[in-house]
Amino acid sequence: MSNLIASTSNYTMVALLLAIVSLIAAGTAISIASCAFKRGVSLLEKYNEVVNKQSELASQQSDMLSKQEDLAERQSDLTTKHNELVSRQNELEAKQSEFATRQNDIIARQNDLASKQNEVTSLQNDLVVRQNELVGKYNDLMSKQNSFALEQYNLIEGQTELLIRQHISSSKKAIEDFLNEISKTEASLEQKEKQNEILVSLIENSISAYEEACAKYLENKVNKERFKKMYKFEILSLVEKEEFKQYFEEGKYKSLLQVYNEWQGRAAAIGFLS
Repeated sequence: MSNLIASTSNYTMVALLLAIVSLIAAGTAISIASCAFKRGVSLLEKYNEVVNKQSELASQQSDMLSKQEDLAERQSDLTTKHNELVSRQNELEAKQSEFATRQNDIIARQNDLASKQNEVTSLQNDLVVRQNELVGKYNDLMSKQNSFALEQYNLIEGQTELLIRQHISSSKKAIEDFLNEISKTEASLEQKEKQNEILVSLIENSISAYEEACAKYLENKVNKERFKKMYKFEILSLVEKEEFKQYFEEGKYKSLLQVYNEWQGRAAAIGFLS
């Protein structure tokens, strides 16, 4: 009995020990599990962080891809514009080449024109020399012509003055011849009247000769100084003689009276010009 009780006691102690060991093992397992749980939670948090970072990285990569696409599109546009620019540059170079060709043509034409201008200038200089020679010859000719014209003018003046002298002399001689003729015979009253009419006509003809001479004087067709020297006394006497005043009362012989007025002054001839 005592052995049974002792054996039971041993079993109880073993059970207790086993229970204690189990409890210790359970605590250790719980501790290990708790540590593992904590580590798992930490790993999970880290995993979540990694996932978040991967998500952010994926988002950034998506943004980068979008930006790369934009960049590629811009690069494509830049390439297109570059190609257009190259094309325009080629066109510009072609136009510049064409312009250079035209400019060279223009320069060549300008050189030709300059050469022709030099030829023209040379011809102009020759022409000027010839013109100067011609001008010299023309001046000599004009000088000779003027001398000839002056001689002709003097000749015409002399001829005009000679005709005037002849006209005046013939008119005066006609009066003298008529007076000599009628003085030789005794005339009747009727004859005297006719003779008087003839005498008046001859005197008017003589005054008309002086009138024509004075008209030539006023028209500068005679040498005025020589004319004045030759006819001043005759014209003054003709106008101032009492027996001739009746011929000037009708306002005729204006040229003669104008010359008289010029030589004697207006006051002396006012009565004849009015």
